[in-house]
Amino acid sequence: MVLAVMIMTAVFFELPSKTFGQTPGKDYTTIYFYRLKQGMMSGANSVEVKIMMNDKEIGSLTNGTRLTYKLYSEGSIKIKCVGVFGSGVIGSPYVTTIDFKHGDEYHIGLQAFSMTGVKGEILDEKQKNKMNKETWADQTTKEEDKADPIIKK
Repeated sequence: MVLAVMIMTAVFFELPSKTFGQTPGKDYTTIYFYRLKQGMMSGANSVEVKIMMNDKEIGSLTNGTRLTYKLYSEGSIKIKCVGVFGSGVIGSPYVTTIDFKHGDEYHIGLQAFSMTGVKGEILDEKQKNKMNKETWADQTTKEEDKADPIIKK
């Protein structure tokens, strides 16, 4: 009888997680940065976009490239995307603050202009699907250094 109760208890606690596919949550957030391909007329072909989170550079994008970033920090982070030509900053940066949550995905589209700087937006589902169909000149994947996190605790 005791054995039957132990088996039923084990089944009761184990079955729901296996039946319904419940797994522990991710301990990171995935952020996709897309640098849309722009023509020669925009003057942005040779403009590089540097991406910073809480003033720490995490990567950069050239024309027609994508960066996937795995973020282990959780909470409010300022994103700043700056256009750079040669060694100088051009125009205005794109700046936004996002409250990142583990397990979520964020998609940010960026464009650079030689005179005005960087424009950006957080993409909705339709825009995200369009970006996933694009062909990218380069797709880089990076992740936050856990020893030197973006959000210091």
